Amino acid sequence: SFEAIANNNSDVMIRAKTAISRMELFVFFQDWSSAAQLLRKLEEDPRAAAVGSWVYVRYTFLESLVSFKAAQAASSWATKRRWKKRGIRLMKQLHKWISKGGNPNIVHSLHLLTAELAAMKGNHSKAKESFKKAALVATTNGFVQDKGLAHALASSYYAGQGDQYWADYHRTNSQDAFREWGATALLV
Repeated sequence: SFEAIANNNSDVMIRAKTAISRMELFVFFQDWSSAAQLLRKLEEDPRAAAVGSWVYVRYTFLESLVSFKAAQAASSWATKRRWKKRGIRLMKQLHKWISKGGNPNIVHSLHLLTAELAAMKGNHSKAKESFKKAALVATTNGFVQDKGLAHALASSYYAGQGDQYWADYHRTNSQDAFREWGATALLV
């Protein structure tokens, strides 16, 4: 398997890119338990092989998002607290990169994390506002895949709130974005 080849390879960059690619797929398919399991079993931080690259920043976002989703699904308060703390620490790192005039291409990612954190805290107005901003900024900056992700996560959020109108609206927008991106496997 691809994973076995990557794990048995001495090239740390290949192992890092494999882990990041797997994480990206788990996130896009909203397979949060597999994503959290991958985070738990990684022996080395993939960012170590990608310092200074977009991969480093993207993985930080993905890890934060998965941490928030794992916290939402956790059954014990201690586990929930540990995952939430991890997600917040990574979210602060992203915020720091933006506020220092660094990477404006991750503003939509920060909005998406803000939405997930607000949802976890029960701050529904903040969650709704942040999902909307995430999709808007991703659209404005040309990140079609993240526009799709923002709408997919908003759809799940609204469905969980029992608001079928907005769940359907965001699901349709998510499917449109993923279709535009060429990711037809995500059109379920």
